[in-house]
Amino acid sequence: LYYAPLQKNCFAEAPYNDWTDSSYHFAENLLDSDLLYRFLEDEKENTFLQYFTESRLGERMIDQKIDLLGISVIGPSQIIAALTFARHLKKNFEKSPKIVLGGQWCTLFHKPFIGRSDFADFVDFQIRGEGESPLLGLVDYLEGARPVSEVPNLSYAQNSQWHVTPLHIKENLGELPAPDQRAIIGGHRRGAGRFRCAHEAVRREQPAGGAFFHRPFA
Repeated sequence: LYYAPLQKNCFAEAPYNDWTDSSYHFAENLLDSDLLYRFLEDEKENTFLQYFTESRLGERMIDQKIDLLGISVIGPSQIIAALTFARHLKKNFEKSPKIVLGGQWCTLFHKPFIGRSDFADFVDFQIRGEGESPLLGLVDYLEGARPVSEVPNLSYAQNSQWHVTPLHIKENLGELPAPDQRAIIGGHRRGAGRFRCAHEAVRREQPAGGAFFHRPFA
């Protein structure tokens, strides 16, 4: 059904669209298709949705009181899994965490993504370029410590519209704090803090949970 010819638009203009039998090609064309939302909610065809439902990943997020969920999208095939989970959370859980997308794909396809106001209904933020300082700034904003307009590299949704902050200079890796590896325990996090966040890695073959922190939590 979903491998039928799909219209090509902004997302199809990509370095992978010459491999017509690849998952990259499928994802890029599905994003521009009228079938996108049908597929995101199709429990029979969308294996990502099957996994999220059967693993009760959304319920686990709510139980752990996660406030900010980061989804890293490295390649085109992962964006379908990311959008599936984001929409699943926003549609089924009243206390869904804020959702931020980041990774290489979000940088390459930043303009086409923010050109879709419908994505702002279930994705709250997108980080383009290097994300270490922007992610810290985003947590500061959500804690009320700085205006959202001062968070670099960020696209944020307000009233189903995207707003964009300027890009900042490259990261100085020598000044960045090391991640708190204690939080990475078989897809679960431990520890507590005033603002709780998790980083959910969406793999190409199967979504896998994980937690990643840029600052320690007491």
